[in-house]
Amino acid sequence: MPATNPGDVIASAEDSRRSELLRIAADVFSYAGYTSTSLRDIAHAAGILAGSLYHHFPSKEALAVELISAFHAEIEATAHRSRSGVSDPLSAIVAFAAQVGGVVERHRAAAQMCRYDAPSTATEAMSSLVRRKLPAIESRWSELLRAAREQGVIRAGTDLPMVQNVLSEAVIDLALLGGTEPPAGYIHALTTLVLHGLAAESSAPADLDASVPMRIAQEHVATWSGLPEASAGGRRDLILATARDEFARRGYDATTMRDIAAALGTRPSSIYRHFTSKQDLLDAIVRNFSPRLLAAYEAVVGASGSAVERLDALFWLMASASASFRPDFIIVGDWWRELKYPADAPPEDNAARLRLLEKVIRDGIPAGEFVRLQDPAMLAVAVRAMLWVPLTDCAPPAVAQRHAFLRQCLLDGAAAPAERMTILSL
Repeated sequence: MPATNPGDVIASAEDSRRSELLRIAADVFSYAGYTSTSLRDIAHAAGILAGSLYHHFPSKEALAVELISAFHAEIEATAHRSRSGVSDPLSAIVAFAAQVGGVVERHRAAAQMCRYDAPSTATEAMSSLVRRKLPAIESRWSELLRAAREQGVIRAGTDLPMVQNVLSEAVIDLALLGGTEPPAGYIHALTTLVLHGLAAESSAPADLDASVPMRIAQEHVATWSGLPEASAGGRRDLILATARDEFARRGYDATTMRDIAAALGTRPSSIYRHFTSKQDLLDAIVRNFSPRLLAAYEAVVGASGSAVERLDALFWLMASASASFRPDFIIVGDWWRELKYPADAPPEDNAARLRLLEKVIRDGIPAGEFVRLQDPAMLAVAVRAMLWVPLTDCAPPAVAQRHAFLRQCLLDGAAAPAERMTILSL
């Protein structure tokens, strides 16, 4: 029996300790956010002195870089492993979404850091890593959707780039959700909805456009003519508008008051004359948009009309909100994804909107308007994830295009009618 090399034992123990520290750092980053976490916080969670961490990692950023690199490597490997002949493209789409969701869930902290631009304190190495595209993943989504179209199992005229964008974004959002339910169920609900839709029967677009819920949704959107804080042109308004843009670009956690001041070309002290803290800025932004959206939800859901008409009007409402309030839309979307705003209270507007969305789905199932694909609560979360994917283009035609896409996929499904009838009959 060969003798054990003491150096190998030491190296193995060192690798094991580094792996454990990386896991602990990932947990702390995921809970508290990268910017708000210090090396002392990580050391405390690991039960060691902060100085001991330096034996393994030279900085907090070094920990983050390793976590992000591992995330990129596994998700790219997942895309390459899944490449093979696509005999059943719809099942392959469902399976690939589950695989991607599993990787994101395992690398939650890294995936969260990659959602936004790097913090202003980051080195070029970390900034480049955070901004790095993952071509293998996008290529695989594209291949699967093209195969589905070529085999005739996707409806003619389906906007495949939009399906790809919404699926890839929403899968990550659902994989990052907190709570007691495992993300896999939500991701399966999402792909089932996109492919097979919720409505028991198709509705004529002209009839949906002329519905009472749609008229009410349009009346509310007509009042969203601008952002009052930015319109007056005062100093406070300019600070709010700048903070809104920085939060949307960097994420709330990674944005500092110094970043906002730099974007304004001033010192942080000038901001504190108008706002007591970063949280105070966020409160003002959310108060401007979130109550308006909730009021519109309440009016649409309370309107006379079918469940299909009310759900379709919510689709149009959210497509319009994404364009009319783009930075606010991104910020409030992060609010429900992270489920930690504000720190001392639940996001009541978010919870109320989700309850209203679930109510529409629950109303439509016994009425025979919707098919019961899964539990209505799970379906509502999956629908919400799709509704909160921001538009890439904010021009009016993009709003109509997004609404038409949501109407087709979430009501009728992207799958060809024969494929849809097969799955709904099971």
